[in-house]
Amino acid sequence: MVSLILGLTIAWAAVDAPQVPVVPSDDEKTIQWIVNDFPPYLILNSKNTDVDMGKAKGPLAEGYRILEGGLPQYKHKFLRVPFVRMQKIIEGKKPFCSLLFQETPERAQYLQFGEEIGRTIPAGLVVKSGARVKYAVDGGKVDLAKTLQLGSFRLGVVAGRSYSPEVDEILQRNQVSFRLMTDQAVGGLFQMLDAGRIDGVLAYYLEKSSIGVGQDQKAKFKFIPIKQSKEAIILKVSCVKTPWGISRLKDINPVVREKKFKDISLKHVLAMLPESERKEYLELHRESEKTKPGISRGD
Repeated sequence: MVSLILGLTIAWAAVDAPQVPVVPSDDEKTIQWIVNDFPPYLILNSKNTDVDMGKAKGPLAEGYRILEGGLPQYKHKFLRVPFVRMQKIIEGKKPFCSLLFQETPERAQYLQFGEEIGRTIPAGLVVKSGARVKYAVDGGKVDLAKTLQLGSFRLGVVAGRSYSPEVDEILQRNQVSFRLMTDQAVGGLFQMLDAGRIDGVLAYYLEKSSIGVGQDQKAKFKFIPIKQSKEAIILKVSCVKTPWGISRLKDINPVVREKKFKDISLKHVLAMLPESERKEYLELHRESEKTKPGISRGD
């Protein structure tokens, strides 16, 4: 049987899990943003539920600060919520917005998606260089479905995170066992990979370079694209699909466009990459400039 190890930010049924404070849905003067650590795109300064975005780092942190300054008519609250709980919150139609979500058919039932804020290379399989691990390769990319069907590959993922509809479907078909982890799930999974307790981790390319290891250890890990993934992951601003959320999105979308969030995201990403690895991200950005605005942006 496949052993699929899920790294969780909190347990699904933790009795003593802290409650996320929620302002009333009829509060017309507040926008609540759900956030969580997503290095290197968003690095929070503390473990507190209430986040001081002025001290956070990364392109998404800059995006949140721009929105706060560009929408002075609102009070902005930034609440730290583990990824595994975010799905429950949006399904409950609580009054929240976020910059963390990619659009999927499942999420589109609960979230109204707006302007694109940036795109990145899809998550891939990160393995330890030189490790004797069996995984199926097709044309230089790992076939995730066949790899899990081998029955012996120990894969680490973060519960509550959507990797893409295609990859999510493969994971759902192969869930067998679970390993609960505390906060900083991705970093913990990289430590497990380094120790040989798992064979691979699903992660984004920049995560491979920034989480769980020191500067002198990055060469330990190898990033392999996944055959079943699309060419790009697209992040969009989103709010809960209610009159409250749609109303907020109508104000948020113009700021995202006018402040050129996609350019801000690209600037940060290129600064993190060596020059030899920037070409693919530049191509993704050029494709995003060709994309016409969607018809479901909420404005």
